[in-house]
Amino acid sequence: MRHSGKRDDSAAAADAASPSRSNSPNTVDLGRYYAILPSNGAYSVEEYCARHGGKRVEPGFSYNSGSNPEFLTPQQLKTLIDEHVIGQTID
Repeated sequence: MRHSGKRDDSAAAADAASPSRSNSPNTVDLGRYYAILPSNGAYSVEEYCARHGGKRVEPGFSYNSGSNPEFLTPQQLKTLIDEHVIGQTID
């Protein structure tokens, strides 16, 4: 199920945290998600990829939620919250 319509602030914030062309040199593809590394981090992108099994994205890579082919249903979201958040202390 795909919902469309007016974007709310949470969707805009999610896109702001998504890999963009400007930070593609520090973005790693980890399969199911992306990691955006700090430019002055403790280790290089190559070291991070080796440690976590990721791969560097192509220069100029960009991602946003509008181009995502997979969308979760409300029930799938509730199940994930129940599995991963409910009953846990969040710092």
